Parts: sequence; structure tokens; C-alpha cells
Amino acid sequence: RTKYREYTRPTDYAVKIVALERLTEIVEKLNRLNVVVGDLNYGNVFICRCSKRNIRAVIVDVDSFQFNWKGKTFVLDGIHPDIIAPELLEGKVPTVRTDSFVLGILFFRVLMKGFSPFQYIPEQEGDDIIEERIKNGRNVFNTGKPPSGLPSLELLGKLKPVIERVLHPNPYARPSTTEILTVVRLMKEEIKTCPNGHFTIPSTEGRCLFCGRKL
Repeated sequence: RTKYREYTRPTDYAVKIVALERLTEIVEKLNRLNVVVGDLNYGNVFICRCSKRNIRAVIVDVDSFQFNWKGKTFVLDGIHPDIIAPELLEGKVPTVRTDSFVLGILFFRVLMKGFSPFQYIPEQEGDDIIEERIKNGRNVFNTGKPPSGLPSLELLGKLKPVIERVLHPNPYARPSTTEILTVVRLMKEEIKTCPNGHFTIPSTEGRCLFCGRKL
């Protein structure tokens, strides 16, 4: 199961990037079949490191998937409130771009020690209801102050602008899972080995994100 820990082992960061790539591959293939996964909560996604070079993602509890059969749409049946997309809060039928939204939240949580992008310190009263933040597109990228303990957003690498876009309240403004997969693969190619032994991506100054050594 996905665990949200600090990057204490040298391979932690690289393993998480590859695991996210494997998960996105599954969702992207299903989306191309017009299947909406929807409930990708952290209890339904398992990551298996089968060997040193083989990381596998598995989705369980698949009975809630949305799909079409003989002209009839079997609508998404249930989704965890922590990852619910704005269109579902408004009672609309989910689409494959709903999965883009859910993947964005999962990516953020996996790489940012379990924090949600909708966790921030509000600058005004009344901005403490998560559902309202989701519906109005208010998140850590554009509103309020980051919560204590949130790692640097540089950890998101090339995924940062993608995650910002997938959190948009308008589904049609979000990137597809195919585009997300492309960016994950580009980010995987950027992974380097720090002189101190970490797997990392370069910071904007060309340094290791974890120890600051020049790469």
C-alpha cells in the first residue's frame, strides 16, 4: 500500500516516481476504453516491489468503475470524500478528466509526505471547508500559506504545473491522463544520483533536493 514517509532511504524518491508511472499507465489505458476509475483512494491502490527492478501498481475494489455497456452508462458508484472532484460535488456525471483530478491529488500526497493540495493555512475566516476549496479551485498553489511541515514544492519537478492544472474546477481545463503519463516519464528521465547517494532530481540551481550537493 502507498505509504507517506519522509525520504529516508536513498531510493525512496525514484521508487515513488516509478510507482506513479505504473499507476498512471493503468488509468490511462482504462480511460482510452472510456472507463472512469474514480475511487483511487489510498486504500484502493497497492504498490508492489516484486524485485529490485520491477515495481508494479495494482488497483483493487474495482466494482465502482464507470463504464459503458450496450449503450448504457453504469455511473461511478462511490468515491472517497478526500479525492472527490468538483463536478461530482455538483452532481454531474464523471468523465475521464475526473481521473486526472484524482491522480493529481494522489501524486501530491505521495511526493509531499501525505499532504493534500487542499491543505493550507487560510488567510480569511470561512475558508476551512475542504469541499468549498475543491469547488472553487483554492489550493496550496494559489491561496493561503502552506501548512507546517510541507516539503518544498520543488519535489514535484515537472509535475508541478501539471498538478496545478488537474486541480482546475473545470474538467475541460485539465490535462488528460495521456499527457500526465508523458510528463511522469520525462520526469523519470531526470532522476540522477547525488554524490551522497540519493536518487533525486536537480533543483533550479542544479543541486540535490535533499542534501543540497551540486549535481
